[in-house]
Amino acid sequence: MIKRKLSVLCGIFALSGMLLLAGCGGSAGSSGDGKEDSPAVTEQEVSETTTAAAEETQTTAAQAAETQSAVDCSFTLEGKEYTLPFDYSVLEADGWSTDVDVSQELGGMTYTFIYMKKDNKGSMTFYIYNGSGNNKAVKDCQVAGIKCSKDNLDDYSFALSNGLKPGDDRETVEAAMGTPTNSNDYDSSVQIDYGENRDTGQISFVWFTESGNAEIEISNYQREETTTSSEVPSYLSEYTAPTAIGDNFDSSTFSLEKTVYKLPCPVSEFVKDGWTLKEDEDVMAGRLEISHLIKGEMDLQVTLNNFAEYQTPASNCVVTELTVNAYSDTNPVPEFNLPKGLSMNSTKEDIEKAIDESGLEFSKDESDDAITYNYNDYDKGTGATFYYSTEKKRIMQASAEGKNWPGK
Repeated sequence: MIKRKLSVLCGIFALSGMLLLAGCGGSAGSSGDGKEDSPAVTEQEVSETTTAAAEETQTTAAQAAETQSAVDCSFTLEGKEYTLPFDYSVLEADGWSTDVDVSQELGGMTYTFIYMKKDNKGSMTFYIYNGSGNNKAVKDCQVAGIKCSKDNLDDYSFALSNGLKPGDDRETVEAAMGTPTNSNDYDSSVQIDYGENRDTGQISFVWFTESGNAEIEISNYQREETTTSSEVPSYLSEYTAPTAIGDNFDSSTFSLEKTVYKLPCPVSEFVKDGWTLKEDEDVMAGRLEISHLIKGEMDLQVTLNNFAEYQTPASNCVVTELTVNAYSDTNPVPEFNLPKGLSMNSTKEDIEKAIDESGLEFSKDESDDAITYNYNDYDKGTGATFYYSTEKKRIMQASAEGKNWPGK
């Protein structure tokens, strides 16, 4: 089944199928009542997981030194002074509690927000960050941010080190802190920021025009040095190579140079068949990386996922998406066969016949010189994409996707 869409198809990359805790972004997106719009903890796939502010796959002491706070991230809460970041255990020792299961793990360099209370009063929002490349339980992570609304002041005393509180007007804030780094006027709020980003320390002030509420959010997401483990994850041995291509695109199976694979598939399976990683970079726990597999002059783009609980080289990861393209005038196109008899030599008629027979819902996006057919089942973690050039009368790019490793 083909479903037409007006928009141009965008590629969607998903994070892992492991349990991650996700936070939902900055103050400007809040409802204005001092509460977050999303649940504090969710079990979800990569596509919904918030990954906090770090692009590198390995942190070093030098990087950590470069990310020292550019603003004063200290504050006073209930008479005690704190400076972000600090260990989660400090809050517990000070009498704060949460309904969240803090034994649940966060993937490498990810964050979540949780609501915490003290003395059975109202909830405060704290941001918990795993700044390492390994999985960590929430209770073993750091408090890297706090959000306090004007309404929270009914229950708790709170102030920045310079005495500013939620609800102080903009003139008062700028008199105390100077010209803001960023300033944004939204439909229902005004936000000013001090500090470039959360990695280097940031304080945000938000005023909600309709409700009259106001918030201060302080963030300081410090990365930790992580030692990469070369240990081969035990779960990789569970992979069983298929003997034939599956009947449909949701099987995530294909043959590549006459060898049949099923995604997700360990990188080592491709290596056994003569493919090599272009770069064997480190991948943090629970994270995706885009890489390339090379064999002679053939080049494949692959998405790698690390389902292990520790940071490890890409060679210890699994391929969750594989893309073959025919754009190069010099590099050979690998022999790539998919369900329903499709290959890189299939015609437009072949593609649409196979899609109709599949019974799966594909989108169809047409431009002046190409048609993109895309199928994604986010629950199953399966997908397939065909980019057909109407000018060259051939498939220029095809991909298969399988994101979910059993039990991960």
